[in-house]
Amino acid sequence: MYIDETLTFTIDNKKVKAIHKGTKAFKDQAKGLDELKAFVKDEIVFQNKSSGFIPYNNFESSVEWNIIK
Repeated sequence: MYIDETLTFTIDNKKVKAIHKGTKAFKDQAKGLDELKAFVKDEIVFQNKSSGFIPYNNFESSVEWNIIK
């Protein structure tokens, strides 16, 4: 069963919206949300990106994120 969840969080004073499509919600993953935030922070702060796409779990799951504010 696949789930769709929308997450919002703040990184470096920027509001981020992430759309997760996968088999397990981030709240049900031990460190999933922390790892997602760390990855997105690297892309925003060090790579100067404002959006991105992260496939994982052999491309069965993904997160699409963008800065909304």
